Amino acid sequence: YRRQRQMCIRDRCDIWALGFIFYELTHGMTPWIANTEFELVRNIENKPLKINNNLQPNTKDFLQKCLEVR
Repeated sequence: YRRQRQMCIRDRCDIWALGFIFYELTHGMTPWIANTEFELVRNIENKPLKINNNLQPNTKDFLQKCLEVR
């Protein structure tokens, strides 16, 4: 069970990282900006993701699902 849980967490992290990189490619910037690591984590947890309205609906959906914080 523990190994399966660790793999699941790792898989979700990989998907989140893919979304982060894809966001940078489509927006030319990172999804959240901060001056410190602590501030970045706080921003990821509390600030809404801003997605460019010019993107295709399926691209927006992909980014929202990848960058969802649980």
